[in-house]
Parts: sequence; structure tokens; C-alpha cells
Amino acid sequence: MDSPSSKVGLAALTTAAATATSHAIAMHSTKGGLTQGYSAAFVVATGLYAPRLLVTVFFVKPMRHRRPVIQRREAQI
Repeated sequence: MDSPSSKVGLAALTTAAATATSHAIAMHSTKGGLTQGYSAAFVVATGLYAPRLLVTVFFVKPMRHRRPVIQRREAQI
């Protein structure tokens, strides 16, 4: 996890989990609040991942592997 985008994604998920946890703890118990926070983070992660998956499946074409062309040298006399 060295890329900046993964750090930003982790920060977004942590923020979503913390916000959902703090709101849920105010209404429920601590255990229920933590569960609600993690559930919210998974929902956010799914929402961020699903469009990428759909674009990959429907718009990215697989690369065809081509054999390298071997050029023959003519014998010089």
C-alpha cells in the first residue's frame, strides 16, 4: 500500500467508518455502533469498487499476445 491513491482510499473508508460509528453509538450500544461503522465502510468500499469493475469488464479489451517476428539474415557471400 505505497501508492497515494490507496492511502486516500483508506482515509475515506476510515472516515466513513468513524462517522457511522459515532452516530450509531449515540443511538445504540458500543458493540452495535462498531458493527454499524464497519458495515458502512464496506458499503462505501463496494460503491467505489463496483464502477471500476463494470468498466473493466465491459470496456477493457484483453491484450493479444503476438509472437515476435524473427527476421532472417541473408548470407553474404
